[in-house]
Amino acid sequence: MNESDLLNTLRTLNNVASLLQTKVYVWGGLTQDLYEGKFLREHSDVDCFMLEGNKTKDELATFFQHEGWNVLDMNGVLSIKKEGSKIHLGHIEPMNASLMKYTFYEGALFITFPTAWLKKEPFMFYGIPVDTTEPEFEYAIRIGPMKLNPLQELREKDTLAVQYFEKRLTLKGENLDNVLANMHIPLELVGG
Repeated sequence: MNESDLLNTLRTLNNVASLLQTKVYVWGGLTQDLYEGKFLREHSDVDCFMLEGNKTKDELATFFQHEGWNVLDMNGVLSIKKEGSKIHLGHIEPMNASLMKYTFYEGALFITFPTAWLKKEPFMFYGIPVDTTEPEFEYAIRIGPMKLNPLQELREKDTLAVQYFEKRLTLKGENLDNVLANMHIPLELVGG
């Protein structure tokens, strides 16, 4: 995706979140760019999840289809594509006041993590407010599966992201093992 497509995609995500009166949190590859306030590399997609998006799945699909996007449900995560733009949109829901659940495979698998790992305030990214995750989430979502299955390998871009977020966490005084202990990842996700 080029920078213009990425920015238009972020605007579209804001529009659908506003329409459905919820929040969309960007996570994954674009997050490092958000923290730095500029594009650092090319991105092939935008990974995100919507707060309680499972309750509005039909409305989500209708919105995107009306805007000319192709929507495919991939085991509970919407794969949304349009002219060079691509979104992977999952959903999260609160389990209680301090714990979130990210569900996929039609609810058969899920990851839990602290609600505090969702940034309270959006970043302004090229004039667009973007909600995202905290460094704890970005670190744990990449390293957690590796701890459970040592045969799994990180892609080069993920290795660089781990180093980046590890540094941010260390500067905050976070214990990396404690961070990992706060995310529950079922063994089924890592081939265990």
